[in-house]
Amino acid sequence: MRPSWTDSAYIRASREEPSAPFLLALRRSVRYMTGLPVVEENVAIKPWDSRLALWLVRPLRSTRVHPNHLTTVSLIAGLTAAALYATGDGRAASWGGALYVLSAILDHADGELARLAGKMSASGGEYDRLCDLVARVALFMGVGLSLRYGPLGAWAVVCGIVGATSLVVTFSLRSEMARRDVPGSLDQPSAGGFDLNDALYLVAPLTWLGWLAPFVVGVGLGTPIFCLVTARKYQRATTERV
Repeated sequence: MRPSWTDSAYIRASREEPSAPFLLALRRSVRYMTGLPVVEENVAIKPWDSRLALWLVRPLRSTRVHPNHLTTVSLIAGLTAAALYATGDGRAASWGGALYVLSAILDHADGELARLAGKMSASGGEYDRLCDLVARVALFMGVGLSLRYGPLGAWAVVCGIVGATSLVVTFSLRSEMARRDVPGSLDQPSAGGFDLNDALYLVAPLTWLGWLAPFVVGVGLGTPIFCLVTARKYQRATTERV
């Protein structure tokens, strides 16, 4: 679940300095990747997909729909997407890409609804993060299996397994840092209203264009790199507190 930001803060910052949101996001990303503490700025930036999610859930504010309902639907959509990819069928994979985009949007919608309706809770946040992890692990395994009969062969499956394993390790390290109150432990590198996780939206158009192989290779190479960066940050944080 992403941090809470207000639209008014973003609009006010944009009026004062048009380039401020991008520069502040870039600064946060650089500090995160270099292992430096991420300092919270007065100017806040709401990611574009979170803005869309906020717009979608506004009508649900006074209804009986609970944020956990959206989290569960997001998980189901993500697992279904992974299963469709794993079949290795091109048409099924196309539907899988669309379902994953829906799952990712709903992953932000639950948090936006929780803030709008005043239903935020620690247990809800943990449930959201866990479901998000399961859906992404399943996606990485699914896309790897989808290309097992293509040019990548068994290497596609290896990339999926490596990406999924790295994701679990990263999740564990960041959760432990959050438990120890390490500043910025759950922050994502971001810039211009996009963060690192938004790269996963590319799975849908790349699938439709028949270019899923580069995405799978990116999962197999990029996710371990981010895991190593997180491990380095974890090592620094634990060393400094000894």
